[in-house]
Amino acid sequence: VAAVQSDLTRPRWEAAWVVLAKAVDAGVPDVAARAATDLAAMRRLDWPVPPGIDAFLDLLRLSGALPGGR
Repeated sequence: VAAVQSDLTRPRWEAAWVVLAKAVDAGVPDVAARAATDLAAMRRLDWPVPPGIDAFLDLLRLSGALPGGR
């Protein structure tokens, strides 16, 4: 997350979501949960929502990072 934040570009941000999706695929979504919240907060409005976000939708809604939470 720090690497993406230090040079925030869409390709870097999308690549970070790919890494988080791999954590989910490996069966350890909890390891990536905090990073998912941080990455979601960095998203620019003109960037599409990445496919890797699906595993974190409930968490992001509850945290207020996505509409429809709380």
